[in-house]
Amino acid sequence: IKEMQNFKNMDLIAAIEKKNSPNINKNIKKIKITSNKETAFRKADTIIDFSQPESTLETVRYATKLKKKLVIGTTGLNSSQISKIKNASKKIAIVFAPNMSIVVYYCGRYNNIMVRVVFMGTPKFASTCLHTLQKKHDVVGVVTQPDRPSGRGRRLSPSEVNIIAQELQLPVITPNNINTTEALDTLNRWKPDVIVVAAYGQILSDTIINLPTYGCINVHASLLPRHRGASPIAAAIMANDVHTGITIMQMDAGMDTGPLLAQQEISIRSDHTTGTLTTSLEILGANLLQRTLPGYI
Repeated sequence: IKEMQNFKNMDLIAAIEKKNSPNINKNIKKIKITSNKETAFRKADTIIDFSQPESTLETVRYATKLKKKLVIGTTGLNSSQISKIKNASKKIAIVFAPNMSIVVYYCGRYNNIMVRVVFMGTPKFASTCLHTLQKKHDVVGVVTQPDRPSGRGRRLSPSEVNIIAQELQLPVITPNNINTTEALDTLNRWKPDVIVVAAYGQILSDTIINLPTYGCINVHASLLPRHRGASPIAAAIMANDVHTGITIMQMDAGMDTGPLLAQQEISIRSDHTTGTLTTSLEILGANLLQRTLPGYI
């Protein structure tokens, strides 16, 4: 159980082969049971084995057959090993020794350690996505529009995303042009696995789109391909649409033309305004992003 707690941020898939095991669900959340250890091994990119030599040989055969990385830790893992494993693997399978009265094979995805996310957005619609995203992922940087004049006094005010990012103590940049060398240098230093974009307000160059390991994904407030581009929420109301929704898509060089990853629909009520519909969609978008991102990476 102590070793499992080292990896408690995982969504687990486990094969419990001995019924007299401790209460796994009490100690490790989000566990899913499978009866096939090879299935767990296939899903993992690293296998950790805590068992004795006779059991380890079987694991070695599996690792060789499936071309997986293998770590042997019969006496447990130290903090340095745990850190290296977390930074080198997105999915892990762990084998526990039979003499511990439990044999568990499981694999899972790291949410807040492995996935380095750069978030780009500006209005409240985007700030809700950012607030939800940072709960389970490592947001290493935020990009938003520069401060703009607002209110009667026309004082410069930060964007809603900038406000949330500062509250969360996240690094923020506010370039007038995201495609400048200076902005690109910052993005490169952040080394994102993925860039998430939500109502940012600037067009990204091919260089930025191709910079992250897993590219860029966009949270768009319409059921694409309907209402591409800016102001999709107001466009849906003006067009008297009965339904609208959220689309999560992979970005390419076109305007909202990339592959669709997920969509969720809601009805437009007769009393909906742009403001109230935006509120509904920002919550929908944040939740759909949270469900979609782990399966995309």
